[in-house]
Amino acid sequence: LAHAIMPFYSSPTCVLVAFVFTFVFSRLNKRSGNTLTDRFCGVYSFTFLTIALSVMGILTAKSFLNDILRPTAMLEPNVTATMVYNRMRTDEDTENWSEWKTEADLSDYAFLRFWAVASPLWVIATFVTC
Repeated sequence: LAHAIMPFYSSPTCVLVAFVFTFVFSRLNKRSGNTLTDRFCGVYSFTFLTIALSVMGILTAKSFLNDILRPTAMLEPNVTATMVYNRMRTDEDTENWSEWKTEADLSDYAFLRFWAVASPLWVIATFVTC
């Protein structure tokens, strides 16, 4: 699961780079008084941020599909439980199986499973709309 959400941890880095880019060019603009520098800074920092977040979103969606949805057959309860147990067995952590069943098993929550799969689509729709 950590591998599937790893691209999200690069989002703060992307925002920081865009902020530094904007900050440096705004300082250059104040020194030179050139509106061309200001336009360059505004347009290209926004473009960079949009492209970087889009690439990270695509990589995250690909990872979510390949690492979670396909191995669990779209979060099918029995397949998911088998995958989790096999992962716990690989990590030699089977003593926490009953804890996982009580705290994280979604077999009785069909709507929550649907929402887990559909929520990335809502995020993409928000970015497309805004």
